[in-house]
Amino acid sequence: MAEKNIIQLLVELGVIKETDEPINVMLEPLTDIDAKFTGPPQDDLETFYRQSVNDPFWATLGHAIQAYSRLELSLCRLFEVLTGMSNECADMIFYRINNANTVHQILKTLAKQKFGEMYCPFWLSILALISNVTQQRNLIVHWRAGIHPHKKEIQLTIPRKHWLKDIGEKDYLNTSHLIEFIAKCAFIQNQIRDFLMMQDEFWKQRLKPEVLTALQSRFQREIVFTAPKPTPSAQILGAPFSPPPPTTK
Repeated sequence: MAEKNIIQLLVELGVIKETDEPINVMLEPLTDIDAKFTGPPQDDLETFYRQSVNDPFWATLGHAIQAYSRLELSLCRLFEVLTGMSNECADMIFYRINNANTVHQILKTLAKQKFGEMYCPFWLSILALISNVTQQRNLIVHWRAGIHPHKKEIQLTIPRKHWLKDIGEKDYLNTSHLIEFIAKCAFIQNQIRDFLMMQDEFWKQRLKPEVLTALQSRFQREIVFTAPKPTPSAQILGAPFSPPPPTTK
């Protein structure tokens, strides 16, 4: 539904007043607005999405969901190595654990049992990052999309919060937030990949000694994620950025 028509309907329904003042309510499908205002459900989702189909937000949203899926796969491979299970058994068990916090605690305990305290700073920092992206992933899949009437951008916001005055600084996610989320997932995935490579006999025999030494040193320290700086082309295309290099301290 076109923005003008949405505003007209909101005026007719008494949600907002007809005025020349700026609109201070998120523009969204009427099916997302409180039923006491809209009456019987009206399925205008198709129209809403058709109006914004070319917005890079949707492509970035898809990339974000897939980025977390790839991260989960790397966690499953980690689970496989830590337990010594076969690929099939690890997949079967890992993807049946529905609680993310349980997964994190299992991985933390297994890593400590297998490696002791040697890599403790690394694992604590990585698990903290994983916990952070898991919380963000829950927001991404559960919050609903609307168009900010002033910024003219699609945002994910807390369901049932329509008025701009009710939406706080941390109560929305836009394309920039999604791009940072994608980069963070890729960063964690790459750290786990390099760690597993360091433990693999195949790579131990093929990597140069100085590379193995550098990996050993890196994984005995805390890993810190640094958000990438967006580029105009990536913003336009909705493409994910290349993950930043690891930062240690």
